[in-house]
Amino acid sequence: MKTVFAKGFVLSAVLLTVTASASATITSIKSDMCVNPECLSSVVQPVVRGSGSVSRISVMTVKGPSVDLSTSVSVSGEGVSAVYGARTHGTGSSIVIQFSVRGDAPFGTRTVTMKYLIGSETFTIRVIRGGTITTLRRVLDNGTLTAAVNIPVNVPVKLRFAGSSIGNANIARNFDIGAKSGGCSGTENLCDFNVTFTRVGTYNVNLIDNALPGQSSSAYNKFYYNGPDEISVVGQVAAPTYYPVGSRIVGSTTPPPIDAAPSTSMNNLVRRMSKTTPNFTRDGLAYYRLSSPENLCQGMFGTESRQVSVANPTWGATNSGGNMISAGFHAELRLGTQVLQPMDVQAGLAPGASSNSTYDRPGDSRLSVFTFLDQLGCFVSPTAVAFFEDPTFTVVVDTTSVLTESIEGNNSKAY
Repeated sequence: MKTVFAKGFVLSAVLLTVTASASATITSIKSDMCVNPECLSSVVQPVVRGSGSVSRISVMTVKGPSVDLSTSVSVSGEGVSAVYGARTHGTGSSIVIQFSVRGDAPFGTRTVTMKYLIGSETFTIRVIRGGTITTLRRVLDNGTLTAAVNIPVNVPVKLRFAGSSIGNANIARNFDIGAKSGGCSGTENLCDFNVTFTRVGTYNVNLIDNALPGQSSSAYNKFYYNGPDEISVVGQVAAPTYYPVGSRIVGSTTPPPIDAAPSTSMNNLVRRMSKTTPNFTRDGLAYYRLSSPENLCQGMFGTESRQVSVANPTWGATNSGGNMISAGFHAELRLGTQVLQPMDVQAGLAPGASSNSTYDRPGDSRLSVFTFLDQLGCFVSPTAVAFFEDPTFTVVVDTTSVLTESIEGNNSKAY
């Protein structure tokens, strides 16, 4: 009799599981785009494509009755994979899905299929660009490129963005822009936009993939293209710093605008998002999410740890003006007032070009990194076997003041 009862109990449990999985329904999805409120399953969810050999991770939480009973998940097409993470059972059931998008994943929609013991449920994602901007310039009426500063308010101007994987871009919603037009003309490396600014001051102009619906979500800053985006607007039209082609010049002339500046970023710097507040504590150890480098946990899934050797930082000086810098100049990497590494930049640096150097980081460059099934990101712990963090470096260009620049206030930058 006991055996018959046990078999009947197991059979009942299986039938309940099968019945529940057959009635599983997605009621909402929480994602980078849909934070508050969450989206219905009919909304196409964006995931950002990786860069080169580095995949980009996107995490979504699918909610609904019995979705936690899904047995597997798959994604149609090439370049996107998915694995399940944490599950919440019972009332308010949910399941976390982690998507990994390769750098060669084709753009466009994919069908995500959540399978159950009986039946399946689907929703749609779209692979979009996660572009990188290397330069942002203003295009003057004569075609000369110059820094995006001292832009006149309420006057149409042309801005030129250069970079990689920035095609299909649009300017993200900005209430300080009265009018805008333009685009990328089918290229992935260059975008021109005609814009009119309605407010005086310094603020950001962000590019974003035009495939995103509506362009108005408060969470869209997570999809902004990386790179320089700051411009400054003044209250009147600035006097031109060039002479129109063919004009007659009498007496002394104003040289073409040149501008040397530190490079936009230093690569391979180890930095936490916060030095003071850990993201979480587990087993008595505090864990902090890394802000850079972004690829140290590449290929790690679930709860894992490993030691990695971090490449040495690179730094440089760039020609951020619209004309060649015909003279050589001196640049320095500093730690406070201490000069860590000097660099002589050769004459003939073209507009947008950079002269770079690698700094040999002293000491051990090994770092213990961690991933967790229930946490998004790559983490470090100051109490781990291998830990270090780079200090604040400063790059100073034209240290001997041999250049006459259109902008002298941007010769130093802290990283």
